[in-house]
Amino acid sequence: MRKMTAKEVLGITLKELALEKTLDRISVSEIAHESGYSTATFYRHFKDKYDLADWIYSNDMAEIVNTYLIKEKSWSNVLTIITDYYVNNKEYLSNFVRGVDGDSPFVVSMFKTNYSLFLKAFEALSGVDEFDNETEIIMRFYSYGCISLTYEWLLGSDSLDIVGLYKVFDNMLPEQLRRFLS
Repeated sequence: MRKMTAKEVLGITLKELALEKTLDRISVSEIAHESGYSTATFYRHFKDKYDLADWIYSNDMAEIVNTYLIKEKSWSNVLTIITDYYVNNKEYLSNFVRGVDGDSPFVVSMFKTNYSLFLKAFEALSGVDEFDNETEIIMRFYSYGCISLTYEWLLGSDSLDIVGLYKVFDNMLPEQLRRFLS
């Protein structure tokens, strides 16, 4: 069995702390103390707690895309796994986005991560190495829409359940992108 890295331990610790309180109420010293590492170790790996939250989300999403998309070549499976990820991690993800005045740095990171991974996914599924400007704009629009709805769902929007969220992700995929998936 592989030993966990300091980054992984810090990530697990932040997830555990975020089950109890919002990200803005968690300090770097608290993350370091609870993980058994020093704040110096924390800062060797991350610039702040938001950077750690971004790292957690980016790694989790990259694993989903690499595991399910690259091996199975199925957009539908990836959407299912992403939706399951949100359900299984809603408690701490909700606390990553709550309690922040104005734009959440974590939500901005979610958008960037998802756009980058959607681009990678469409490249893998279509065999196209580079998309034209219009297609990339449509991908950004789709990614932003998915993250906006996820953000609302994480904050407790009554108008969205997880099955509905999956259906919206699937149904709102523009035809210009859907053609790359067939």
